[in-house]
Amino acid sequence: MLLFALVLLYGCTGNQGQGGTNPPPPPSPPDNTWGGGNANGGSVGGDSGSAAGSGAGTGKVREFTVEASNWKFEPSTITVNKGDTVKITLVNKDVSHGIAIRDFGFDLKAEAGKSATGQFVASKQGTFDFSCNVFCGDGHREMEGTLVVN
Repeated sequence: MLLFALVLLYGCTGNQGQGGTNPPPPPSPPDNTWGGGNANGGSVGGDSGSAAGSGAGTGKVREFTVEASNWKFEPSTITVNKGDTVKITLVNKDVSHGIAIRDFGFDLKAEAGKSATGQFVASKQGTFDFSCNVFCGDGHREMEGTLVVN
């Protein structure tokens, strides 16, 4: 009886007329939400990528280019309104860097000389720290900035 069940199961899931093996499933798109399985939230070294925080934006889309170099962010302060969708393009001027805004689950990385883009919704008011999330040398710990959500 057990052998019959195994043969039946194999017949339903196994050889389907394709040389004894099923083709692999197509690749699924990456989950770009931090904490959702892909912590890099964007492209590492690619020209662009995306990261999305939870919640739907009700305000404007606010776009910022943040340059990362020599242990600093320019600008180091970003100001938006609650409900805005914040789109950040991280531009690396020297070594690999990243930007993490943990309070919004935003995590973006890019290799040296490259850029990456990601976005999230500023769903709560307050002042939030951001920092480099890729070890980049002696000044890594000082590489910080501030997000202000009015």
